[in-house]
Amino acid sequence: MPLTADSMQNIHELPLNPEAIRVLSWNIQKQSRPQLSADLAGFCREIDLALLQEVHVEGNYLHHFHDGWHRSFAPGFSLPRRTTGVMTLSVSGHRQQDRFCHPEPILRTLKAANATTHALAGMDEPLLVVNLHAVNFSLGMQAYTRQLHDLLQCVDRHEGPVIFAGDFNAWHNMRKQLLDEIASHRGFVEVPFAVDHRMQIFGKPLDYMFIRDLKVLEARTLASRGSDHNPLLATLGL
Repeated sequence: MPLTADSMQNIHELPLNPEAIRVLSWNIQKQSRPQLSADLAGFCREIDLALLQEVHVEGNYLHHFHDGWHRSFAPGFSLPRRTTGVMTLSVSGHRQQDRFCHPEPILRTLKAANATTHALAGMDEPLLVVNLHAVNFSLGMQAYTRQLHDLLQCVDRHEGPVIFAGDFNAWHNMRKQLLDEIASHRGFVEVPFAVDHRMQIFGKPLDYMFIRDLKVLEARTLASRGSDHNPLLATLGL
């Protein structure tokens, strides 16, 4: 579906420290598990960016990200009094937002993605952050490929560093092969996790974090009862 773009003026906000950007990426399963509250309370004290998928904006536990956090939400599936999508939260605010929405070919529900830019201290080019909840149920690769290529238009226009993370639903060999090809052609590096607690389907992780023009200072996954997925945490720097 066509993207929409919004701008926010956060010129008085402190930029991110490019020497150490602390990032969380996590599918939080519509905030359906009580343990999530304690986990988010801990994470919000030690990160600069949170890329959350399956966010239920009318639900619980987002209050841990208080008014000092800037929220950027891209809606996907919607029912009366229930809207879910992806949310990017930042301590520094965002300059630009592009929202994306793609239908599941079989279920016809909507999957959201969000692209935001964030100022980096001492840098002319901002950081581009792409937060994805990928199409899941499809018979072939057409819908999955279209969704990724739509998002990559933002990457191709951007000259600075990039974080591309989220729930990629890469449970099939062909999907992972496409991700590897995109990484190779776009200069992405897949963030490695030595101890890997990522949720798997058919023995393949669903969640990934890719970076460009950044290096990994630390990366870990945690086993959590707060969601059916487990959180990805990384500290990245120039």
